Amino acid sequence: MYESEIIGIVSASISPIPENDLWWGKGFTEWTNVGKARRYFRNHYQPRVPADLGYYDLRVAETRQAQADMAREYGVEGFVYWHYWFGPIFRSRWPGPMRAGGASPTGSRTGTC
Repeated sequence: MYESEIIGIVSASISPIPENDLWWGKGFTEWTNVGKARRYFRNHYQPRVPADLGYYDLRVAETRQAQADMAREYGVEGFVYWHYWFGPIFRSRWPGPMRAGGASPTGSRTGTC
């Protein structure tokens, strides 16, 4: 029998990348879309403004530390960082320790998908 673990999935598009600047406009991130969300029916709570960490940027080490601390508090074992493949270009701008197989600042496991 296998033990289950809770793993968080993190999108790379919440931090600026050159491709998004080129295709969607300077400074575009997925946070841009979150902020534009609109209510479409009764009791549809939109936009959902992020609590605790706000519209965070994972390029900031203190933000990653705060996220890891919060995750540990709620039983999250590690993170998987979503990345993009633009033809011959692998786009992942995470600092070295956040890359596949690396450890987060708190020692939790990380990976990419």
